[in-house]
Amino acid sequence: MTAADIVADGLRRAGVRRAFAADGADATLVDAVRATGVPIVEVPGAGPACVMAAVTGRIGDAPGLAIVSAADGAVHHALTGAARERAPCIVLASQDLPPSSDASPAKAAIIAGADSAAHWVAHAAQAAMSEPQGCAWLAVAPDVARAASLPVAAAVHRAAEPLDGAELEELARTIGGAARPLVVAGRGCRARATATWLRALAEALPAPVLVTPAGRGALPDPHPLCHGLLVRDAPVLPRADLVLALGVDDDELAAAGVSVAAPIVRVGRVDALLEELAPRLRSRTCADWDVAELDRLRRAGPAPDVDPRLAALVRHARETTEAGTAAVFARPLAALAQLWQAVEPGELLIDDDVLAASVAVSLERPDADVLAFGVAPGDGLARVLRSDASRVVVVALGG
Repeated sequence: MTAADIVADGLRRAGVRRAFAADGADATLVDAVRATGVPIVEVPGAGPACVMAAVTGRIGDAPGLAIVSAADGAVHHALTGAARERAPCIVLASQDLPPSSDASPAKAAIIAGADSAAHWVAHAAQAAMSEPQGCAWLAVAPDVARAASLPVAAAVHRAAEPLDGAELEELARTIGGAARPLVVAGRGCRARATATWLRALAEALPAPVLVTPAGRGALPDPHPLCHGLLVRDAPVLPRADLVLALGVDDDELAAAGVSVAAPIVRVGRVDALLEELAPRLRSRTCADWDVAELDRLRRAGPAPDVDPRLAALVRHARETTEAGTAAVFARPLAALAQLWQAVEPGELLIDDDVLAASVAVSLERPDADVLAFGVAPGDGLARVLRSDASRVVVVALGG
């Protein structure tokens, strides 16, 4: 076996389901990954390949994979976006990540040798998926990729630490003592399994839910307990006497710029914790939220400041498309994205490269249509990526 074979097998065992290979990527690495049964999507550009890998990691349950030759400005920009979104992905490259005037956007930069390929691919997978999730840059030089290597047992998944029973009991008592608990769902709730537990918790308490941009769809937007985005003027915030922040990281709180008088309890490992917490909350008294008040507060939420014509177009697009349709908005259209009704995690994304992100969503969810909302003509929507995605509809909006 070669080092490329060892690396490819480690990526397969890490759960990688698809690889985006940029023009110029080392053929030895690409062929080794293809030989494991992982589909290869050819992409004309390393930057878009990294965008697509990051999006795959954001909406899937395994790291995305891009295979590139080296880093350039487009790659640096794509990885900066991946870092901002805490997107778990691995970039398999032929060269080291070059130094930059800014801090490297990669969470980890790893150089694999022929005698350490198994160890370092496992390290890259663990770095990408462990909290905070991010991009791992795995450099395998061409001569190393072709060199003979022996397979060595290496765990590609980090073992989860057991939950502390005393902390769970204390959390259950804290929630049980709140009359008006408020749940805030962050990017840690974007997995579908976690979203199921979140909805069950919100309905059982019951408690209203605010979401961060990365948590959109964790509780369906049309759900009566979903009160929209976490913003400083959210009407429900001042009424809460406890804020339960689920999977909300420091960057999300800083971006929201909220000031909360109520105590904030932050929870990281959301899915495992909610499953363990559920039986401890069965005997608690239901929250004392007034249903009529919650409905009034929900309808009083701030409306986005957008062009009414564009707002009508987005609403019409949502109303006339099937359930499960995903939407990707260009970053300048982030305010318009608030009008899209997301019902599942991963149905709504905001990205700088709208087309690359939309194709990645379509590949990850082949049964769903994807609408790509972009500002014409400057965001590259005219570029055609060579891929198997066939259900992407481009909606070009004037800037």
